Amino acid sequence: IADMGERMFRIFSAGRSERVRCDPPRGQPEPDVWWERAGARVASEGRVRQRDGDLIFNPTDRSDSGVYTCVAQNKAGQKQQELIVTVA
Repeated sequence: IADMGERMFRIFSAGRSERVRCDPPRGQPEPDVWWERAGARVASEGRVRQRDGDLIFNPTDRSDSGVYTCVAQNKAGQKQQELIVTVA
C-alpha cells in the first residue's frame, strides 16, 4: 500500500455545507477508505458523515473543529492522513 499525502488543513465558515475528499493510495488489493475522529469511525448518516471517501459537513458547526483521519487499509497494511479542520 502506497503512502498517503501530507497533513491537510481546511478552514470553513460556520453554517455552510463543506466536503473534503480522501484519495485512496495505490495498493493491491485496492484499499478500503474511511474517516475517523478521535479513534471512532465517522457515521454514514447525520450532519457530519462520510460517503465514498468524502467527509461531508452539512452544515458546519464550531464543534466540528478538530482532527480527522482518513484511513486506508488492505491486506498489505494501513496508512493514514490527518485533516485539521477549523470552523470560524
